[in-house]
Amino acid sequence: MWGRELVEKGSRWRVGDGTSIKIYKDRWIPRLSAFKIISPQVLGEWPMVNDLKDQEGLWDVSLIRQSFSMEEADAILSLPSSRSVIQDSLLWHFDKSGNYSVQSGYKLALAKDLNPSCSGLNSSVSWWKFLWHLRLPSKIKIFLWKACNDWIPTYVNLVAHGMNVDTVCPKCSQKQQKPMHALWRCSLLNDVRATSVLGGGSKMLDSLSFFDFVMLCKDNVDYKWAEDFVRDFHSANKKDCVPSMLCRNLKWVVPPIGSYKINIDVTLRKGEQPQVLEALAILHGLQLVMEVRLVPTVLESDAQLVVKAIGLKDTTGVEVGVVIHDSLDVLSYANIGSISFVSRVCTNAHSLAKLALNIEGEDVWLEDCSLSVESLVLGECPNSFVVSIVSL
Repeated sequence: MWGRELVEKGSRWRVGDGTSIKIYKDRWIPRLSAFKIISPQVLGEWPMVNDLKDQEGLWDVSLIRQSFSMEEADAILSLPSSRSVIQDSLLWHFDKSGNYSVQSGYKLALAKDLNPSCSGLNSSVSWWKFLWHLRLPSKIKIFLWKACNDWIPTYVNLVAHGMNVDTVCPKCSQKQQKPMHALWRCSLLNDVRATSVLGGGSKMLDSLSFFDFVMLCKDNVDYKWAEDFVRDFHSANKKDCVPSMLCRNLKWVVPPIGSYKINIDVTLRKGEQPQVLEALAILHGLQLVMEVRLVPTVLESDAQLVVKAIGLKDTTGVEVGVVIHDSLDVLSYANIGSISFVSRVCTNAHSLAKLALNIEGEDVWLEDCSLSVESLVLGECPNSFVVSIVSL
């Protein structure tokens, strides 16, 4: 029952055409805490999300503003709408792919203070949040998590799972090999304990579980020593930085003769979803290619995950999948040479994107531009150019 409750709390609808989602009953608003509308029901008995769209499949802004609170209206209008017929789909909210993962489910359980009976960690939620945010390799954090839950294959645990083995520790031949003994109390680890600020401790530690021992350490350890230990760990495991080809060439590359290049970037306002906005910017760039007939064209963006998803034709992501679906529709009949990732430092596109914060709608310049844009553009492209700045 606990697992079902967890999945329900982390799942919601992704809006496609809106024909399968009930406005007031279903969970579909990502920016709201419970994903649900709480405004009074003013749109009929069982209105569907597609009732909030116009004939072209775009949000009916006036209707939405009239029917919902400002917070809910802003949340709805932040969702990408599509002119294409895309089915609504259920997804897992707490992973960018929209798919459930054990790690994201476990983090949600801790954040929501749910009660997974197999872990018994409600009294130590803050500790686990601290652990998962440590800058340590995942394998170390996962091993500690398993050890605290008594999930490592000590001989005592193997017997508990039906294996016919001797439970005595093969290293010291003195005690049963439980997690606490194997990881801290075995006499073979005397030298390790001697160099630790935790010390060996009394024999009373033998009666503690490894998790209780960790909690004891948490309350008594010198955190300055712990910080120094983590810093030394990173220093010892630091790899030499090998510059990539991208870092060796930090200049904008002129497209081949007879073709055009479109560089895309965005600047975010508070509360906006980065991936969705990056995808919308790419879609706008593709639409500009068609409108101005800039063919053949090379398109570049610093949104690596979005570029990769378009290349793989992957529309399964959260809200961004709807926009990628529309981008693939445009690509099916647009003469785009390539869509590739480029580092932000290679282009002035981000500086141009900041100008969109001060405009409403769209400004387009062909061959000529304002002084605020000229210095950014002419340094990279001294010949012909098209500049489009959009407030999305």
